[in-house]
Amino acid sequence: MIPPGEGEGPAGTEGPVGSEGREGPAGREGSGGMEGSGGREGPAGGGGEQASRKERLFDQALALPPGERAGFLERACPDDPALRHEVRALVEADAAAAGFFAALEQEWVSPLRSAGVGAGIGGGERHLGPGSRVARYEVIEVLGEGGMGVVYRARDPRLERDVALKLLPAHALGSPAARDELMAEARRVARLDHPHVGVIHEVGETDDAGVYLAMACHEGETLADRLRRGPLPLPAAEVLRVGRALASALEAAHAAGIVHRDVKPSNVLLTRGGGVRLVDFGIASALGEAAAPRGSRGYTSPELFAGEPADARTDLWALGVLLHEMTTGVRPPPRDPARTPAPAGGLPALDAVEAGGALPEGLARVIRACL
Repeated sequence: MIPPGEGEGPAGTEGPVGSEGREGPAGREGSGGMEGSGGREGPAGGGGEQASRKERLFDQALALPPGERAGFLERACPDDPALRHEVRALVEADAAAAGFFAALEQEWVSPLRSAGVGAGIGGGERHLGPGSRVARYEVIEVLGEGGMGVVYRARDPRLERDVALKLLPAHALGSPAARDELMAEARRVARLDHPHVGVIHEVGETDDAGVYLAMACHEGETLADRLRRGPLPLPAAEVLRVGRALASALEAAHAAGIVHRDVKPSNVLLTRGGGVRLVDFGIASALGEAAAPRGSRGYTSPELFAGEPADARTDLWALGVLLHEMTTGVRPPPRDPARTPAPAGGLPALDAVEAGGALPEGLARVIRACL
């Protein structure tokens, strides 16, 4: 099942897709809060050229598929086995930490949430059960949840169709600020009449459930689900099709004075009929607005995390990350805007794909320009 807006489902499954992407509880894509700029954090360097080189090699190795990392380190520092060993240890420690938290989520957090423990804390919300009513809509199941809300699959008996119903999380029901944010999201999307932007059918409010958004529920999967099966096939016709659709959606949003600020695979819906929709404008802002640096790890531009106002380039940087990931299967290395105007050490994964000769030259140029 593919929800609008929050959480990520198992790889390879398809189901109803709501009008927002989702984020997994144990995944590398954070939700809503401020996290590392452009990817995982590198090792804490001790200063000097050697520390800088170690950090750069760490970032470059992480950007590659696991099976290619050892060969990359052999080529990058053939005459320095100590450095090679240290970087390899750091990469392995990073992977071990990720595995630990994934196991913690699976073995402890998820069962506790299912039992209703921790409602309102860290996303462990109590959910509406099947058959519950929100206005005229009948809840069928939970599609996903995150810091910005809970999304349900629900039935509209009047029009005899399923919708994706987004509600505030239980702990935020009494918050005027949370209510205003959800209403602002609805107004932003309502300004965009575009074939590649998610559709909101209705906005309402009830005494029990608070504000709700009734959104289109599509059949298909998120781009995040698709990427779990690997990069999109070359010679990149599918990458170009999805990329053009997202660029068109962002152009419409920017023309309306809106910066999405959370362009990432889980917020891109790939419908079963071949459609592409950009969804979840929950943390969008006005062009040039100085807003809190909220976003998702690996997809929020470094400049935004540095506190600069959001503009069209914020979304274009994220689009470049998506194009890179669709093409190579991995995100580009993180970068620090205070140190370099481009990813430190280049884009080794993109270079490798480009060297194979199947990548259109223009696409590689666009990816580099975005990043």
